[in-house]
Amino acid sequence: MISTIANVIIPAFSVPYTAALLFPVAGISVLIAETAVFKLTHQTVAWWKSAFLVLGMNAVSTVIGFIISAFLPDGLESRLTGSGEHAVWISQPGDNWTTLMYIAFPVAYVLSILIEYAVVRMMKQIPIDRPFRTVAFANTLSYILLITVSYIWAEYIW
Repeated sequence: MISTIANVIIPAFSVPYTAALLFPVAGISVLIAETAVFKLTHQTVAWWKSAFLVLGMNAVSTVIGFIISAFLPDGLESRLTGSGEHAVWISQPGDNWTTLMYIAFPVAYVLSILIEYAVVRMMKQIPIDRPFRTVAFANTLSYILLITVSYIWAEYIW
């Protein structure tokens, strides 16, 4: 029998979507920042409606992002080590994993803007003027925060 041993191994194109889960401070700061953008740019919309909209559009964007990332290169390499009863499959980041992960962030950024813009357009109960500009600004801020806070957390806290 061949066993499989695994650490938490994240496909390269899934990193933008898992960063907020692995580094909750980053995820929370992103949601707060996006809610603030929607509230401050649309002062007639209640805070709770802005928060509901941000949670909804990010949930949809994350689910679709995970689905799309499943069809993109993962950058992982698997190899069989040992022999006989002691054979084990090991998966680890391959030579191009880091490159793919760096490409994943701008791809996820653009996808997030497009997906979240569509969600905002569909949620007509919450009136948002210039929805594309608002979503683009909120996502620009959120990706800067996500990358910065995740980096600080991974390098200095974790």
